[in-house]
Amino acid sequence: MDRFKGLRRVRRANTMQKITLTFWGLLACVFVAACGGGAADDGHSSTTPPPTQPTYAGYEIASAGLHSTWDIVAATDPSTLPISGTAEFAGVIRLDVENSTGEISIDGALALQADFGTSSISGAASQFVDENEGVYSGDLSLTNGVIDPAADLSTEYTFTGNLDGALTGAGETYAITSNLSGDFVSPTTGAVKGVVAGSAISSFGTGYVYGVFIGER
Repeated sequence: MDRFKGLRRVRRANTMQKITLTFWGLLACVFVAACGGGAADDGHSSTTPPPTQPTYAGYEIASAGLHSTWDIVAATDPSTLPISGTAEFAGVIRLDVENSTGEISIDGALALQADFGTSSISGAASQFVDENEGVYSGDLSLTNGVIDPAADLSTEYTFTGNLDGALTGAGETYAITSNLSGDFVSPTTGAVKGVVAGSAISSFGTGYVYGVFIGER
C-alpha cells in the first residue's frame, strides 16, 4: 500500500492517553437506559455513573452514528489547518485481525490529541471487544505521529503515525505493529477519520491487520 510507504517503525510508547469524556458520554447513551443524572433516594442529586464495560454491539452503534454525521463532510484542506493550539478527538477504531480461522473483528475506544503548533498527533486505543463480545486487555499507542500541512489529499493523508501494542483476549494475544493514517474533517477540524494497516503476531504466526477509525471533538 503506497500510502503507507516511508513510515518509520518505532518502539511503542509506555504511556497511555486517557479516553476523553466526549466519547464516554456517547457510549453511556448506548449502554445505559438514559443519559444524565437523577435524584438519589435521599432527595439529593446523584452524578452520572461511569459507563459499563463497552460491548462490540455498542461500539458498532456509536461508530455508525459518527459515520452518518461525518462521512458527508469534506476533509479539511491541510493548508488551512491552525498553526497553533490543540484538539482532542474521541471515537471508535475497528480492526480486522487475521487468525487461525480467518479473521476476527475487534472494536475499541480511540482517543487522539493533535498539536497544531508542533504538527504532531498522539493518542491511544483501549477497551477492545471482539465480534463475539470477548473482552481484550491491553492497548495500542500512537507514536511518531506527524501532521503534514502540505499534504496532497489526492494521494496522501494529512497525518500518519505508528499504532503498536498487544491485545489479549479469547485465549489469544495479538502483538500488533501498524501504521495509522488519516485526515481531519470539516473547515473547523471537527472530526478525524482514516485507516490502519500492519501486521499481528499470534499463535497463528504473522498475519495482517487492517482497520478504520473515526472520532470527533
